[in-house]
Amino acid sequence: MKIKFISPGDAEVLIDYEELLNLGVNAENLSFDGGSERRMMSLIFDALEDFCGLRRDGNFALVECRPYLNGGCRLEFHFADEPSRRLYIFDTADSLLDAINKLNFNEYFNTSQLDIQPVENKFFVYIPQTCKVSSHNLAVLSEYCA
Repeated sequence: MKIKFISPGDAEVLIDYEELLNLGVNAENLSFDGGSERRMMSLIFDALEDFCGLRRDGNFALVECRPYLNGGCRLEFHFADEPSRRLYIFDTADSLLDAINKLNFNEYFNTSQLDIQPVENKFFVYIPQTCKVSSHNLAVLSEYCA
């Protein structure tokens, strides 16, 4: 993995085919809804913080992914100073409803702050960063989303 610090809010990460293979990720079918891809992104965000001082801290981070030489990929990161909303994508209404039914509402969570948008056959759920959400509820939402 090669990390290039571009500016105080931007970085580029190059990952070759062998590294992707070791992480269990295929660049051609890269999707951030699988466990391997999420672990890879977590490792990258940790590396960006350690080596470049770039942290999300609840702010918006844009990630663009492009194919790179011989099956690798190039990821471009832009960190903004503006707060972001949490985004969860559910494949079906059933998985969304199952997740909502498993939330613990005694742990400072208010469903009126959810913004649910149907897009094609999926459901996008946005939660403002200012909304307090317990680690249990975050885990439930992550477990059921795509």
